[in-house]
Amino acid sequence: MLVLLPIFIFSIVLHEVAHGLMALKFGDDTAQRAGRLTLNPLPHIDLIGSILIPVMGMLLGGMIIGWAKPVPVDFDRLNEKETIYVSLAGVAVNFLMATAAGLALRLLPLGSGYLPAVITYIVFINLMLGVFNLLPVPPLDGWRIWGIWLPENVRWQIEANALLYMALLFIILPLLPIIPLVRMLFFALTGVRL
Repeated sequence: MLVLLPIFIFSIVLHEVAHGLMALKFGDDTAQRAGRLTLNPLPHIDLIGSILIPVMGMLLGGMIIGWAKPVPVDFDRLNEKETIYVSLAGVAVNFLMATAAGLALRLLPLGSGYLPAVITYIVFINLMLGVFNLLPVPPLDGWRIWGIWLPENVRWQIEANALLYMALLFIILPLLPIIPLVRMLFFALTGVRL
């Protein structure tokens, strides 16, 4: 857990900063004005999502999921294309980190001590974050990517009940093929089967 939790926190912080930087690129400086374009984890930590839920997942041997405080983005200042790019930025960072770590794992010589285990966790955690965040449920990034295509009145109704949909997601989460998909991607990146 002393290895997993820092990797998890660093990964979600980079995820959130990526959202803010992409929004800034499109002219929305909300995250910058809020002091959230920082790699310092303290402004990003959410006690429940960044600590309690991930620790419970680690202790129970289940999925390592969680969240940071969302970086504030004024989506009213962005068009549909920019909204998709901002939403994809965090997920893209997670997949890029997983890919870079997977390549590093392939290049490590045998007998490299604990380093392969640490890199394995980086790949696994970032794949979990990337795949989980692509689910089309508010407030996940996948909602902003896929939900934008729904009629506006339907979108507003779903967003008004975001807590209900998140609760339902956690109930059906074990039934979703997230772990098999992560295992397949993990093998593709590292050549190692989980």
